[in-house]
Amino acid sequence: MRIVYLILSYLLIQPLASTACSVLYYIDNTSGKIYVVNNEDYWYDVKSYIQIEPSKKGDLARLWYGWDDFAQGGVNEAGLFFDGAVVPTGSEVEDYKPAKYNLGNRILASCKTVDEALAYLEKEKIAYPDSHLMFGDSSGNAVVIE
Repeated sequence: MRIVYLILSYLLIQPLASTACSVLYYIDNTSGKIYVVNNEDYWYDVKSYIQIEPSKKGDLARLWYGWDDFAQGGVNEAGLFFDGAVVPTGSEVEDYKPAKYNLGNRILASCKTVDEALAYLEKEKIAYPDSHLMFGDSSGNAVVIE
């Protein structure tokens, strides 16, 4: 029996490769402050960067990170946050398609709240069968879109 415990212990302490992204949106009930953290465990070798866009011509100021003019996540001056996580491909939603432009940047430039981001996605009929999108705003409203 001791050998079984040793083998199990050995297997459990071995490092495992992971390709999952983690996102945490936390509201401190004492202070009311909202904290957002994430990590990108993307398995492709990409040249990621942070893009800072000042407000202009009606667009909100925003900071986003990503690659190839693709915002993987970010936040804007109104406090709207978003991040995307790749998941196993599911079924497509009829009449909805992935955006063919920098969706994250566009939403951060034009939306102040989760409700506005949801309305944008609905108006444009945007859905991703291989991703979850998470949005949170400065009022504490948050959503994960599957």
